[in-house]
Amino acid sequence: MTGAAADYVLVILSSGVGAAVLSLGALAVLRRHHAGARIVAVAGPDNAAFVGATPFVDEVIVDGGAPWWKLPDILRLRRVLTAHAYARVYDLSDGARSELLMRALYGWPLGANRRARLPWSGGAAGTALSHTHPNRAAMHLIDRLADQLKSAGVVEPAPPELAWVARQVQSFTTPFRMSAPYVLLGADPGPRGAWPAATVAATAEWVAANGLIPVLAGLHPQPRLAETVREAAPSAVDITGQAPVGDLVFLAWGADMAIGPDSGLMTLVATAGCRSVILCDAGSDPALHGPRGTHIAFVRRNALADVRLGEVVALVGARLRANAATGAAGAMPDPHPGGERARSGA
Repeated sequence: MTGAAADYVLVILSSGVGAAVLSLGALAVLRRHHAGARIVAVAGPDNAAFVGATPFVDEVIVDGGAPWWKLPDILRLRRVLTAHAYARVYDLSDGARSELLMRALYGWPLGANRRARLPWSGGAAGTALSHTHPNRAAMHLIDRLADQLKSAGVVEPAPPELAWVARQVQSFTTPFRMSAPYVLLGADPGPRGAWPAATVAATAEWVAANGLIPVLAGLHPQPRLAETVREAAPSAVDITGQAPVGDLVFLAWGADMAIGPDSGLMTLVATAGCRSVILCDAGSDPALHGPRGTHIAFVRRNALADVRLGEVVALVGARLRANAATGAAGAMPDPHPGGERARSGA
């Protein structure tokens, strides 16, 4: 189905940056499939700016996650959702808010006959395009979205890629020289807590002792963590909360590697192709939501406090040696073949 010029298509995403990154392949194929339509995405506060920056959507509706009993917030969301009539709705989310968004969009009640006519693709039961794969809940997000779109008559998407960032970000400024080797240290917490500051600092100290700049990165500022890290490694640089997602992709392309808890940041940099060691606690499930690639290693413990520096260092050292052997850090697509790429601070 190729959308006519007047068509609107709604795409619902999970609220995290990591889920949005893993959904990029699906977004790209929906953009091609509905080439003449305006694609409106529902995103969360954390990933709305990133989703809006992609070339795959025309408009973003921010869903702040208000529960159903906060009626003023729900009514405001409903007014924005119902501003357009949608030819199709693709629910690419984890389903936690699907029923609420469906009722905000289509009203109440939603009997079986009416649900059966809704052009809604997703896990919601009883809709015209309901995804009914028996193993849906056990599928990795990328595989689930591929199967869901295939069942809705859309060609199966390719894996997520971030090359489009290189066409959008022409230059940016960093507080360190990107020509020097550096390692990204993820500051954002995992699903069940933060990477202990003492271990982050010890890792930064090891990185600096091996001739690389430790760069503390994250989507949210972590000032006390930065102080602890700098005490152990004075050469460390803190960019948490300062770099937009597009800049973080460029930094991932230039980095020798990245280390950090399972988070949206680590999914982003690993998907960008950066060699990565991702630390997982009991709340992580890389088999369902992790980035993919042979350049990624996972360390799994019940809590991030149980992850020892020695095991991180062993994996990091092996990957840094692999970098040296291939003569490459990140793999940065060149949006200007034959020309110069602007990278301030290099």
